[in-house]
Amino acid sequence: MDAVPSTFIVSLMENLLTTDKLRGVGKLGCGYGRIAREVYEATTTCSAVVPGVFFQTPFNEDHIYMKAPFFGGLRLGDVRTPPLPVKNLVELNVFAQNLFFEGNQTSTEGTSIREIRRLMEKCRHVRVRRLEVWRFPSTAVPRSSIALLPDLTTFFNRVSLRYFQTDSFREFLLALVEDKKLESLQLEALQLKKSEAMLLETSPNQWLQETILKAFFQPQLRRLKLSDYDSWASHVLFNFLLQKWLNTPETFPETTKLLEVRRAPPIDLLRTSGFGFTGETRRDKSLMLLVRLFLLPHPEFLERTVEIEVFNGSFYHSKINIDAVTDDKFFKGAFFSRIHFRFNRGAKAMYWRSKRTTPIPPEEPRSTVAQPRV
Repeated sequence: MDAVPSTFIVSLMENLLTTDKLRGVGKLGCGYGRIAREVYEATTTCSAVVPGVFFQTPFNEDHIYMKAPFFGGLRLGDVRTPPLPVKNLVELNVFAQNLFFEGNQTSTEGTSIREIRRLMEKCRHVRVRRLEVWRFPSTAVPRSSIALLPDLTTFFNRVSLRYFQTDSFREFLLALVEDKKLESLQLEALQLKKSEAMLLETSPNQWLQETILKAFFQPQLRRLKLSDYDSWASHVLFNFLLQKWLNTPETFPETTKLLEVRRAPPIDLLRTSGFGFTGETRRDKSLMLLVRLFLLPHPEFLERTVEIEVFNGSFYHSKINIDAVTDDKFFKGAFFSRIHFRFNRGAKAMYWRSKRTTPIPPEEPRSTVAQPRV
């Protein structure tokens, strides 16, 4: 351990500290734990709320203002005052209220557009560069529009879009997927009135289905979260991906991919496909949900395993024996599921192969009450 240079620990923390799992690095001996803690405590996130990411007309960078960005410590969440060393930034979050800037959304004080652009330029090598867009207008993006950054569709590696049935949503999503820089794509459900929700189709338009699949199979994409079209995502899409994974696994990149959907996949599909239950129901205290884990090793390729985490909140505060709750009941009350198409080599591959599972039992027949004879 003495031969490990401190620069290695610093580099390790700077690249991977976006997950809580690395807190254990602080326990390293020979002084490296101290270095790890110092780097961890210095790591900073930056969040900025902007009125939009496109201007429809030319503008003066120094005459348009918005709320100043917020800088906070990754570990403690404490407020930090700029200027800060860019090397300490591990996460940039940009929240766009609309796709387009609108005149009535701008402020006369705060941080200028020029300063925001300068900050984002400095963040090109920040590990997490996240964009959220909350609203999309019905009109398409004009060719004459000016982006907040010249390379807007390649700058961000994690994007969350609120789904709108508009041309601007379609154009923006297609451009993001076409540029192949997304590591995480999240499509959020649009909050609609009940009468409006009834008019939505039960499955995405053909172009959106094709775009979702295109994004999922891109090598750099690690996570796809769909918060709309519950039945289509958890049943149709999952079944398509599972059959493709079983029959033509070479079409899946040699990386682990995560698909997160609302509700749960059809349990009968898991039964017929050979999934097994690990036998343990764990409590996720941060989400206040119960989690059950199901695994399917690939029949031919040691490196590949599908892991499904089903999250249920119906029984979290219940005093009943959770182990007595059948898988069918657990699935019916599921809030969401995380489906991991895992690819590992060596010891990690053997770890998933060595996990013991039992077949998912058939659904218990419903008890019937005998009718008295007349």
